[in-house]
Amino acid sequence: MQVYSRPSLLQGPFISFNSILKNRSLLSLMVRRDLKTTYGDYFLGYAWTLLEPIFFTLVFFVVFVILRGNPDKLLPLNIMLGILIYSAFSKTVSKGSTQLTRNSSLIQQVSFPRELLIANVSGFQLVRLILSLIIVPIYMIYMDIAFTLNLFLLPVAVFGIILLAHGLSQILCIAVVFVRDTTMVVDIGLRALFFLSGVFYSAAYIPEKYLDYHLMNPVATYIEICRGAVLGDLSYLTPFIIFRTIGITIGVLLVGSAIFNRYQNRAVIHL
Repeated sequence: MQVYSRPSLLQGPFISFNSILKNRSLLSLMVRRDLKTTYGDYFLGYAWTLLEPIFFTLVFFVVFVILRGNPDKLLPLNIMLGILIYSAFSKTVSKGSTQLTRNSSLIQQVSFPRELLIANVSGFQLVRLILSLIIVPIYMIYMDIAFTLNLFLLPVAVFGIILLAHGLSQILCIAVVFVRDTTMVVDIGLRALFFLSGVFYSAAYIPEKYLDYHLMNPVATYIEICRGAVLGDLSYLTPFIIFRTIGITIGVLLVGSAIFNRYQNRAVIHL
């Protein structure tokens, strides 16, 4: 019987970071492979990462602005940004949390850094999100939205939401191995979070006495950071709220890395 040494919880984050850094070429290859597999067989290829948000924006514009007569012509952009940020988070958590069980045969036959399985999902969604956001400056020019220094906060929302999802995926990935019902809990949780994170409504519609509770949800805050970066309105986001959200993200990432590296060998035996 093979005995595995378990790293301490404090060693976990350093092990994960070092492993991903050492194998960054392999990780890059895995992400490019998945991008090619996803879009390579289509005639328009990677253009679909742009066409999809354009299509949804047009639909929202027709439904909310033209048919419902809403004077707010920025509403479709608000909704599109919410969907893009939440979709990246949701898909990363949903797919990342099942990487050990989905790749059980590969894991048991080949020795490789298992951190790359989740990192591959996160990397793929990061690239996809960045490509999708290329449409934003085009929309800003069309709608005559001023380019402000707030745009520098856009990377905070993009990388922050992916890192948050990556940390959660590491925790859930271990939980799914031992309790398979976790996948159902994750699915229900993501559906509920969709309505609680302001995807279809901005912080302006939240009563002031509940606003801080709403922004304690880091997903909701990253959506608002994204909107504020593009539209230039950060009135609902104080520096404290932004740094609190970044702190939560770092905490989840560190805890996730610690748990994953502490229990991954036991999880593999349990597959």
